[in-house]
Amino acid sequence: MQAILEMKSIRIIRSEPSWWFATVAILGTMSAGLVHAQSAAGEVSIELSHPADSSNPIVIRFKGNMSQRQVPERIDGSRVDVIAFVSRLVKANKRGNPSAIRDLWRPEDRKELDARFANPVALERNTGFYKNVTHTAIEAEIAYGSTIIIVVRHSTPSTNVVTPYVVKRVEGRLLQTNELQSDPILSPMVSIVGEYLNRAKRR
Repeated sequence: MQAILEMKSIRIIRSEPSWWFATVAILGTMSAGLVHAQSAAGEVSIELSHPADSSNPIVIRFKGNMSQRQVPERIDGSRVDVIAFVSRLVKANKRGNPSAIRDLWRPEDRKELDARFANPVALERNTGFYKNVTHTAIEAEIAYGSTIIIVVRHSTPSTNVVTPYVVKRVEGRLLQTNELQSDPILSPMVSIVGEYLNRAKRR
């Protein structure tokens, strides 16, 4: 059974029992309406059309989730899902506790983190940013190989910052990794998803 919802140039297809396919046309002027499926993790497609000609669009497709989820400050210590991970990450960075921050990274990636935080100014700046965050929301999850790219929006009194956190599941825990730091896919993928989210919020 398949249910299809069309609004302007947006087509959302639901195939029972669990897969969702969302095709969103993003025009240069954003004249099309914007919708994303509030769904369980499935497959998401973002379709980008030329501003003057909607034929031959570029389509980016990934397994993941585009539903926004608020991240609470306090979380059950037994939880090991994405929301719990981001909540712990924000808490550790707000406190400026290098040990707690370090514990959120894979062991093989901690050496680089230690070198960065050996500079007190770097740690102070990092702590200062997170202390200024008033609330955090997960905007998207992108499955890429064995990694998950968590696209997060941090809101401060003066701005919103969309940033990716790349994690892997290690012995049942989600831990940050630098595995994608030189991967050419990460930056453009997050930029496209972030721009879509920013424009959708302005609608």
